[in-house]
This record gives sequence, structure tokens and C-alpha cells, in this order.
Amino acid sequence: MSGPKVSVYSVAAARRARIEAERKRKMMELERRSELLEEATAILQELAALRSQLHECDLAASIMCDQMNDCTMQETVAAIDTMIVDLQMQASNTAELKDNKSIEKVLALVSQKREEAQTRVQKVRTEATGLQNKLQEAVDEEISTFFSAASITSPTETNSSDEQSDADSIKLSIREQIDSLLKDKKVSVANKQKLNTILVRLDQIPNESASNFAALEVRPLIKVCERDISVWDTCGAEYHKLLKRYKVLCEMTGTPEDLDLLPLGEEAIVDLKQKIAVLETIAQEQEEQTYIAEVLADVMSEMGYPLIGTRDARKRSGAHFHNSLFRYGEETAVSATFSDDGQIALELGKVDTVDRLPSDAEATSMEYEMVGFCEQFAEIEKRLAERGVVIDHRVQLCSPSTEYAQIINLHDFVVCKNNQAQTQQAKRQKQPAKRLTVSSEE
Repeated sequence: MSGPKVSVYSVAAARRARIEAERKRKMMELERRSELLEEATAILQELAALRSQLHECDLAASIMCDQMNDCTMQETVAAIDTMIVDLQMQASNTAELKDNKSIEKVLALVSQKREEAQTRVQKVRTEATGLQNKLQEAVDEEISTFFSAASITSPTETNSSDEQSDADSIKLSIREQIDSLLKDKKVSVANKQKLNTILVRLDQIPNESASNFAALEVRPLIKVCERDISVWDTCGAEYHKLLKRYKVLCEMTGTPEDLDLLPLGEEAIVDLKQKIAVLETIAQEQEEQTYIAEVLADVMSEMGYPLIGTRDARKRSGAHFHNSLFRYGEETAVSATFSDDGQIALELGKVDTVDRLPSDAEATSMEYEMVGFCEQFAEIEKRLAERGVVIDHRVQLCSPSTEYAQIINLHDFVVCKNNQAQTQQAKRQKQPAKRLTVSSEE
């Protein structure tokens, strides 16, 4: 029976429960990591805004240094800027950290330092605003004195000034509402893009068209954004949680994310739950197959058949399979092929570094080694069962035959550098393989 052996193995119930528990623990770790990286992204955005606010003080600091010979503010701005840049680097580097505890530690420190930076920026801005107000008052006084003789304003100029004031007021209101909505995470990305487009167009709108622009284009879009916020308040938290889990499962299983997910809403939640159920089944199956492959490798190594190479390949049909190659004799190896449908095929072949057919003498020698592997195969399955890997059903058990003799090209594999491989094999080969009589039932 020691020709090619094709079987489907499964994991015993107790072992499956442990694998599932470990898979869920890993998933929770990945979900937590996703949350922490989102927090890091939010902190980076806040630090960028804080740095922008800081540099609004550059003009005042420059005036103080150049005209008043006081560079204290300029030095303070530079020191705070260095502090913020350092915090940005620390927050950015969290993606490189391996464990969640390290990320949490860094973010806690960055958040604490960010609050300190906010306090310092606010103090500098207050000082800069005070200086700018004093300078503006001095300029206004000079302008008022210079134009005091021309203080009579025509009715036309007054009307024009009123129109300008009304337009400025409308545009300012639009800008403030849009800025608020852009900061709200509950507004969809698509609608935020529309809001940004409105902002770009706003400066190009003539004053006389500002009121119509607000009524016909801005207010309808703001209502749509407010609906986004309302929907989010209803089911947004659950949607966000499910979406995070969906992305984690896609990453775990190597499944491409669906780029056409339904937008936030009740239907989207139902759709995500269905996708997650499918992915969790796939993830569990993958974990079980990984466990079976690892246990097989451990058992083979224990019995003196070290792993010498691996490969992943895809057939023309699109079917994927993984190969593990274990040293058997001085010139032979056992190939274990794991297919996507759960089948595992064990085949013996002679190792070479070229693609070729075996000679008659090589085929006869391999047939003898196939017989010797028969007893070992039974022991392999016994040890697998002890580790919770049990036979589900047989697909094929072939008797030893020169028909199954093959040459395995090592160049097709990623070869493992294991200095113990030859030593272990040499010791085992000192004991000649025993020829076994195989019954027809086997």
C-alpha cells in the first residue's frame, strides 16, 4: 500500500476548540491593533493642525525679533515645532511596532505630550494675537488720520460696502459649517469630497450670487451630510465594528476586500454579517490545515525525516497546493502535497536537481523503499492521532510499484538549510529497511 497515499485528515473536536479559541484571540488582537492605529492616525491629524496653528505666529515672532530685537517668541515657536515633529514621528512609527502593549505605551505618552504642546501653542498664539492687535490699532490710527479729510462717503459706496459685507457674512457662515462637517467622522468620504469642492468654488462665486449659491447648492449638501450623521447615530457604531472585523478577516485569510460594500445603513450591516460568517469559516479551516501541516512536519522530523524544502504552486486549473519535502533515504524524499480541498498526498521519489524520468534501476530501488515506508506510514498516522489529527476518509492507497517511481527536482523547492538533516538520515540508514509483505486488502 505504499505507493501514493491520498487522504483527508481532520482535527479532533477538542483540538479544534483550542484552535478556534486561539484564532479568536488573534482576531481580537488584530482588531485592537486596528483601533490603536486609527487612534494614531487621529493624533497625527491633530498634531498637523496644531503645527499649522503654531506657524500662524511666525509673522508676529519675526516682527518681534527684527523690529523689537526680542527673539523670545521666535525661539519658543521653534522649540514647540521641534516637539510636535518629534511627536509626529513617534505616532507614525507605531505601525512598525509588533505588539499592542508597545503601541498603547507610545500613544499614551504622545497624547500626554500633545496636551502639553496644545497648552504651549495656545499661550504663544495669545501673545501673537495681542501683538498683532496692537500693530493693527497703530496702522488703523494712521490711516484714519490720513483720510480724515475725505470722510464723506457716497450712497453708492455705502450700498456696495453693505453688499460686500453681506456676501462676506454668507461665505463665512458656509465655510464654518463645512469646516465643522469635514471634521465629523460620521460624514461619508464621498460627501466630504463634495464639501471640499464647495470650498474651492466658494472663493470664485461673485458676491451677488452668494445667497443663491448657498440656497441651491450648499444647503442641500449640508442636509445630506446631516442625514449621514443621523444614520451613523442609529447604527454607525455597529457598522464600524463589523467593518473593522471584516477587514481583519480579509487580512487573516488573504481575501481581497470587496470594493463595492454597501454604504452605511441597516442593509450594509446585514451584508457585512454575512461576509464575516463566510470569512470566519474560511479562517477556521485555514488554521486547522496549518495545524495539520505543522503536526505532520513535527512527526516526520521526530521519526528521522527532516524537512528539506517547501513550495507553493498553482495548477493551470487555478487550484492551489503546497508541497513539503522530507528526506527519506540517502537519495530519496517523501513529498507531502496539501491541496485546497483538504487532501494530503504522500509520495516517495528520488531527489535530483534536473527534470527527468527515473531509470529502470532507480525505479526498482524506489519500489523497495516504498515497501519500507509502509510500516512507517502507520506509525506516522498513529502519532498524528495523538496530536489530534485524525483520518477523515481515504481517497487513494496504492501498492508499491515501479509505475509510481518519480524524480523530484530540488530546484522546484525553497530548500531548508538544516545541518542536521544529513546526520539524522545517515544514522537511520545504517538500519536496513525491512521488506514487508502487503496483503491485497491494504
